[in-house]
Amino acid sequence: SDKMAFIFCHTAKWLTQGYSLAQAVRRGYPRCLPEVLLAIESAEKLNQLPQTLISLEKDLISQSDETRKIRPVSPWYPAIVMTMICSVAMGLCIFIVPTFAEVISDMSDGQAALPASTQFLLTVSRDLLRPEYYFALGLCIELAVFLWAYYYFRTRIAYKKGWFLNAADRIRWYWPLQRQLERKISMLRLVEILRAGIHAGRPLDQTLEAAAEMKINVCFRKRIACWLQRIRQGDNPSDSARLCGIGQGIAWAMDGDLNPGQAPVLLETLEEVYRSEMDYIGNLIRAILWPIVILGMGLFVGFIVYCFFMAIVSIITTGI
Repeated sequence: SDKMAFIFCHTAKWLTQGYSLAQAVRRGYPRCLPEVLLAIESAEKLNQLPQTLISLEKDLISQSDETRKIRPVSPWYPAIVMTMICSVAMGLCIFIVPTFAEVISDMSDGQAALPASTQFLLTVSRDLLRPEYYFALGLCIELAVFLWAYYYFRTRIAYKKGWFLNAADRIRWYWPLQRQLERKISMLRLVEILRAGIHAGRPLDQTLEAAAEMKINVCFRKRIACWLQRIRQGDNPSDSARLCGIGQGIAWAMDGDLNPGQAPVLLETLEEVYRSEMDYIGNLIRAILWPIVILGMGLFVGFIVYCFFMAIVSIITTGI
């Protein structure tokens, strides 16, 4: 298609200017999957580009098999529902609730006779009419868009380590809903680099040194640095991997006494396991998170209906 031809021509332009394949793909095709870019970058440093491209081709073909895909709730569905509910709720608070408050004030001695929930809703509705709140909301939206664009540029187009990406990595590493997924992604990337390094016949310390420079979570990068330091001190790769928190699976695969000469096969198996676990955790998070978000929005709308209902009940019971 014309789009693919444009991507190929744009990527070829960066290649002819002396950029590496990973850098050319990152600039010519910014929407390329991060794991693909990482695999290409690590393969270039380990001189394993042809074998890595063949492996990537097999992985992408297997992932494109529609019969093997798990499709949880689409992320666009809750986003659309939330937008509609927020729009309706803001419309009620801005246009309907003030009119309702005037009617209540005419029928009673004021807002003090109403239930506490209704008083709270009327107070919030009055605050929403202040222009400074719209100004603050606009600033928050602009800041969120700027941070998202900056993060996208730094991670997908011109990846460069810095305080912003370090902070984002730490948030993903410790955030309750994200940390398991982030740790599986980090271990998967390390396994891919280790497997490429072993196929290239490079020493383990050089492979880990290359891995520490890749796009890996900064918290996991510290564990890789710890493992690298212990290996250079002469420690056993398997024991040092356990001590540095690399993971039992990687430590088992790198145990030369228990699995002599089987590291490449075991790492390939671990790669498939980690990729399956990563997909499962990601789908599980989406499948759990979206119903919770929809439930929260439903409770919010229910609270508004409850405030209206309780105000009417109060008027009827007090004989106003």
